[in-house]
Amino acid sequence: FSIAEYASVSNPSPVLKYQLGDDGIVAPTPPAVPPTVETPINGIPEGKWFVAWEKYKCVKACTGGDSCGGAPSYYDELYDTPEECCAWISWLPREDCVQSNSLSKHYYVHWPSLKCVQNCEVGSGPHCGGAATSWNELHEYLPECCEKLHFVADENCLLDGTL
Repeated sequence: FSIAEYASVSNPSPVLKYQLGDDGIVAPTPPAVPPTVETPINGIPEGKWFVAWEKYKCVKACTGGDSCGGAPSYYDELYDTPEECCAWISWLPREDCVQSNSLSKHYYVHWPSLKCVQNCEVGSGPHCGGAATSWNELHEYLPECCEKLHFVADENCLLDGTL
C-alpha cells in the first residue's frame, strides 16, 4: 500500500487526513474545531451563574461557551460570579466546582487509596491519579464516583495531593 491507499482503506471518512511523521508513522490529523461562541439566554441578564444540581457544578446561563450550562430553571438562584455560586457546593474544590466543557475531567476510584482521582497524569493537578485503565469505570461527575466509595465520607472521597 502507498500512504494514499492506506489512508483511503483505513479511514474512508473525509474528515480525517493522514500525514507521515518524521518517524515514518502514519498518523491522523484531527480536523480543525471552530471555537465555540457563548450565546446568552433570552430574558436572563448576561454573565449570571447557577448551580446545576444534577451535576454538582456551577454553570453560566448561556449556550455554546466553555462554562455554559443552558437555561436555568425558574427556581434556580442566579449569581453574579462563579465564586458566589460555588459557595453553595463548598465541599468541592474550586477547580471542580465550575463546569468546563473544554476539558474532560473524568473521575475513577483508585482502590488502593480508597479515593476518587482524575484521569490525568500524576502530578499534573492535585486530583490526578494517572491514566485510567480499561477496567476503571469512569464517572463524569465527582458525586457519581464518591457513591462507589459509600463507606468513605464525601469530604474524604477526593484525592488531595499525590498518590
